[in-house]
Amino acid sequence: MRESAWRIVENSTISGYLAYDKELAIGWCNANDRLNYYRVGEFDIDDAPEDSVPSYCPNRGYIKSIVCFEISSEYRGQGIAKQLLERVCQDAIKDGYSFVEAYPKEKDKDSNMSFAGPYKLYERAGFQEYTHDDSMVIMRKSLG
Repeated sequence: MRESAWRIVENSTISGYLAYDKELAIGWCNANDRLNYYRVGEFDIDDAPEDSVPSYCPNRGYIKSIVCFEISSEYRGQGIAKQLLERVCQDAIKDGYSFVEAYPKEKDKDSNMSFAGPYKLYERAGFQEYTHDDSMVIMRKSLG
């Protein structure tokens, strides 16, 4: 899995945002065009099944997806994820996206420990539940 992730970083398929405290990286948000992801929820890209592009994402530039948040434990609860999320949404507007989507785990609605970002983070930022996929909630924010 690590080699697979390294290849997609080298090929610029994966992109995201870093938060710093001086020169120390303290947070990461993986956000990119939805069609750059093979399957939301699949993490070993070498073994990921073919993506059947969801009908709700008709083309590039329509949905920007957020698939991962990681904030250093000593910086949690200080609004870092909120700031990263706001920046993702601002950039998505600037880049002409119609929606930003996120994929928190339904079972983690009351938890801040979800690697996809906590449900409440998105809810507070104006995201609404779009649909459910297995144990995942697809939340969406309209940018129009």
